Amino acid sequence: MDGLDQTPYVSTQQWGHPLAECQICRRDSAADYEFIDASHNGYMRLEQSVLHRRWLLLGKSVPLLLVIDWLDGGGRHEVEQRFQLHPESAVSRIANGKDHPEAAVDFPASSIGLEISWAAGGQESKSDRPTVELVPSWISEIYGSKQESACLAAKLVVEGRSGIAAAVLPQDMGLPANEGKWQL
Repeated sequence: MDGLDQTPYVSTQQWGHPLAECQICRRDSAADYEFIDASHNGYMRLEQSVLHRRWLLLGKSVPLLLVIDWLDGGGRHEVEQRFQLHPESAVSRIANGKDHPEAAVDFPASSIGLEISWAAGGQESKSDRPTVELVPSWISEIYGSKQESACLAAKLVVEGRSGIAAAVLPQDMGLPANEGKWQL
């Protein structure tokens, strides 16, 4: 949010204050899905404060991951929803020209592929359509090591109570989304 972490970053292994406090609002586990609803107050320190809430839905019988970030607050903010990628993954397509931006991620060592689609909106709010970029990043498997990687970042500007959603589906499984029939 606005280029800031939920807790101010000071240096390696040192976070500033105030520390963001997390809360699990709801968790459901069923035969067909896993669901979690959680929030943190890390952006309440901003002049135009925002409570960040995230909903995660993992489908079991239908292979689906739905990530919704809800921003409950006022004012205008620049937001990003980021997907950290494995160093061996390859982004084969980013399409920002559609109503809902999309990206395709391939994992050549396993022949697995993912399709990610984004949408944004809100209540009493104005938000742009997200644009997706591939940005440099890194991962650390153990303390003291860094490996170059990449990150998909869906970026947009929001005003008021808004949300950004990402739907992640496996590629080429004959699902409606793979045939262009499914939409956020």
